[in-house]
Amino acid sequence: MISLPIRRALLVGVSYTIPFVAAGGLLQALGLLLAGDAGALAFSVGAFAFGLLTPVLAAAVAYALAGRPGLVPGLTTGVAAAAIGAGYLGGLLGGLVAGLAAYLLGRIRCPDVVHGPWTIIGLPVVATLLAAGLMLGLLGPPLARVTTILTGWLGGLDGSSAILLGAILGAMIAIDLGGPVNKVAYTFAAAGLVHDPVAAGSLPATLTTLTPLTGDRLADSAPAAAAAHPGAAMAAVMAAGMSAPLAMALATHLRPRLFTDAERAHAPTASTLGALFVTEGAIPYAVTDPARVVPAAMLGSATAGALAMGTQTTLDAPHGGVLALFTAGHVVAFVAAVALGTLLSAAAVIAAKSVTRDKQATRMVGGRTRATDPEGAV
Repeated sequence: MISLPIRRALLVGVSYTIPFVAAGGLLQALGLLLAGDAGALAFSVGAFAFGLLTPVLAAAVAYALAGRPGLVPGLTTGVAAAAIGAGYLGGLLGGLVAGLAAYLLGRIRCPDVVHGPWTIIGLPVVATLLAAGLMLGLLGPPLARVTTILTGWLGGLDGSSAILLGAILGAMIAIDLGGPVNKVAYTFAAAGLVHDPVAAGSLPATLTTLTPLTGDRLADSAPAAAAAHPGAAMAAVMAAGMSAPLAMALATHLRPRLFTDAERAHAPTASTLGALFVTEGAIPYAVTDPARVVPAAMLGSATAGALAMGTQTTLDAPHGGVLALFTAGHVVAFVAAVALGTLLSAAAVIAAKSVTRDKQATRMVGGRTRATDPEGAV
């Protein structure tokens, strides 16, 4: 029976994309800060780095499953997923398909005389054709359709639902902490910047409208409602995305005994990533305790998103966190949204972990619970 580390492969894939998120986002923010050709250059390089998210994700997942034979089919399938509009979800699924194909083909026993040519030529050709072909012909179109439906649904919320839209965007950002749902919310927010006359006027016309997920121009697929909230959706998404990792770092500092040694060691990194709007900084906490971390993160992120949109806060930068504050409208309200979301999530995760810890301690007293001991003896 074949046993593959699917969960580990997905985590490896996400971890490999974090530097691309950080580098791409920060370079784009720097491009907005700088003027002239230097700004255009920095922004375009950042856009290209961000555009590698889906291919790198698929390649890393496939590599984690099949080793080096998974790289070519994984990378090619990731490019196919991006080209067809399947986005981050397509990268995850494509990486799994490519890795599985490479792994199974690698288990085929062949004579020594053809082993070398098969490994170097035959295996990557067949695995790439299978995985990328499935993505282009079968898997990709439905995934792209799902992304379109979700984006269209978000766009259907009109201006009177700004607080609700902010809360939904915030919850989507935190529900998978950088996964496909997170990326749908981010793409929706980034599409709004294309229609923002202030933001659009400060960005290179030929370089700034590239979506980091599909390679298409945001202006071609941006929902109409995004134009009604120029910069507001980005403020909600960025406030929500910053809150989750900042909250986990804060909770680790306030109640270190509730967290593992690895989680405590990760806290400074989570703080930095959170400040720079890299929501994936909270993933190490969610992996070890998803039932408590994810709901707590969603609570704070939804609150941050709702407050940001409710106060008509705007951001004209597509990434950067604290480095994007120079583009913020109502900067005090934006900081307040991040702070409130961080505090709520930190309090929620501490409370959830404390209750669990107390119950476990009670069960361990004398090998039985006090509630089942009629004499109350230990």
